[in-house]
Amino acid sequence: MPKGIPNGKKKLTEQERIARIKLRQSSISYKAKVKERRSTPKAKAKAKAYRTRDDVKEKIKKSRSTPEYKEKRRLYEQRPEQVAKDKIYRNKPEVKALKNARARVYNARADVIEHREEYNKLNRPHRIGVQKARRVFLRYDVLMNISNAVKPKCACCGLDDHIDFLSLDHIQGRKQMDNIKEITDIGYSSELQFYNLLVWIREHEYLKSLETQYFQVLCHNCNFAKGMVKNKLKCPHKHGDMK
Repeated sequence: MPKGIPNGKKKLTEQERIARIKLRQSSISYKAKVKERRSTPKAKAKAKAYRTRDDVKEKIKKSRSTPEYKEKRRLYEQRPEQVAKDKIYRNKPEVKALKNARARVYNARADVIEHREEYNKLNRPHRIGVQKARRVFLRYDVLMNISNAVKPKCACCGLDDHIDFLSLDHIQGRKQMDNIKEITDIGYSSELQFYNLLVWIREHEYLKSLETQYFQVLCHNCNFAKGMVKNKLKCPHKHGDMK
């Protein structure tokens, strides 16, 4: 009998030995034992000292830059349970506070401020043009969906010659709508600026799911006349009083 092998025991092959080790490491008791051992202050200090070594940092960086690792990480992060877990973690008050503190420190750096100023000087004309185009499209998109027509038009007199003649009207009054729970519950406020209001309307699918219509498109003439106290939130076109 070969030296070093006890009587009655068969020598394991390399594959069998690895399979046995993996089976033992997958047991709940083994995992609990490892977790308990790694949670001790001594083990944590040892692991931290290992991770902060320059050669280990370089090794980790090299392994994480491979396409195989990136694809594996992407698939892991897209798992529904991981997405839900990340969302819960990001919404923690302490995590938000830490993120904001880091952002403040980063934004206060002299090199970051200088870079942003230089970027704004070079790209300001382009950025202004893009923002203007986005605002024009947003206004047209919301007015068209509120009008529920091929193109925006006044709900009172039917004017549709040019979008500049049209405006968004609060049917029940801008400040009066602060008392309507149905829309305040989803974020409406009379303090919303015009384009913030347009964004809010678009984000809530143009309020088409609500039973009551709260906004309409009017031309500036009809909107101004409707807002006069004597007209009681009605355009003269509606009740025939043109005086």
